[in-house]
Amino acid sequence: MASAGMSKLTTLNDRKSVTVSGVVKENDAWVPKEYTYEAGKTYTINNVEYSGEAMIQKYWSNYLSNSYNFITDVNWLKLRSLAVTYDLGSLVRKTGFIKGLSVTATGNNLFTITN
Repeated sequence: MASAGMSKLTTLNDRKSVTVSGVVKENDAWVPKEYTYEAGKTYTINNVEYSGEAMIQKYWSNYLSNSYNFITDVNWLKLRSLAVTYDLGSLVRKTGFIKGLSVTATGNNLFTITN
């Protein structure tokens, strides 16, 4: 959905603008900077002229190529499997022809709790 531009994330501001935060080197020091690129405007970067639409598309293409943007920290507890067995051997040994009997109940993927 994100690569097709259908995700809620990628439709932010109807793709009319995007703000990029980072750092640039000025006078031998790294300074935090924020740039906003808007559709309908042009920007010159390294003597190359780009439209605002191209800069917005470049931002989202770069964003999508970094998988860490889609990793979410989630805490969870899951009971994947449970088995309970009861041995009925002492009840059936009296009959003589049955040597052992047990009953087992199993369950898989019983619950998941997440934040």
